[in-house]
Amino acid sequence: MKNNTRSLKAVFALLATSAALCIPAWAQAPTIVYDNTSTNSFSGQFYNSLNQYGDQITLAGQSFDRTITTFRFDYYLSHGVTGNEQATLTVYDTTGPGGSPGNVLFTDGPFNITSGYNTVTDSGLNVSVPDTIIWTVQFTGISANESVGLLFYNPPTVGSSFDDYWEKVNGVWTLSRFTPSGGPVANFGAQVLAIPEPSTVQYALLAGLGALGVMAYRRRMAKAC
Repeated sequence: MKNNTRSLKAVFALLATSAALCIPAWAQAPTIVYDNTSTNSFSGQFYNSLNQYGDQITLAGQSFDRTITTFRFDYYLSHGVTGNEQATLTVYDTTGPGGSPGNVLFTDGPFNITSGYNTVTDSGLNVSVPDTIIWTVQFTGISANESVGLLFYNPPTVGSSFDDYWEKVNGVWTLSRFTPSGGPVANFGAQVLAIPEPSTVQYALLAGLGALGVMAYRRRMAKAC
C-alpha cells in the first residue's frame, strides 16, 4: 500500500510539474492587441469635454488573447493647473442598449493628471475581456479656464475602431461623430496589452498528460498485484 501511495503521489507530482512548465510559458508573454498611438493625424488635437466619453475598440490576435495586463491612453491638459485635476479609466463590454457601454469590466482612479501632453499607463492588470470593448475616461477637478481631453489618433495599427465615440450626456450614453467631413476621426490614443487565456489546445494537452498519468498508475497497480 505504501508503494501504491508513493506511485500515486509521483503521478500527481508529474502532472503538477508538467502544468507548471507548460502554462506559464505562454501565459506570461503579453502582446499588443490594440494600438492607436503612432499616427497622430490631427496635430495634437483633443476632445475637450467633462462628460465621461471614450472609444469602442476591437482587439486583434487570437480570440483567447483576452486577459488585459496593461492599458495606456493619451491626453492633454492645459497649463495653469490647480492640482485638483484627475481622471478615471473605465472599461465596459457592449451589452448596453444599442451596443452602448454595459457591464463594467474594470475601473481605475481617480488618479492625478498633469499639464501638457501626457500618457497614463495602467499596468499590473489581470482582467478578462471580450473581443470588443468600450473604454472611457472621466476628467474631474477641471476649472472653467482649463481644457482637457483625449488625443485624436487615426488609424489604429493593431486592432480596429469605428469613426464614432460614446459619450454620457445627461446620464444617457450617446453615439456621435465629429463633423464636418475632414475633421478629426473619433479614435483616441490608446494601447492595450494582453496575455492568452487557456485555449482548447492547452486544455487538451493537460488532459492528455492526465490520461498518461492515470495509465502509468494503473500499470504500476497491476504489477503490484
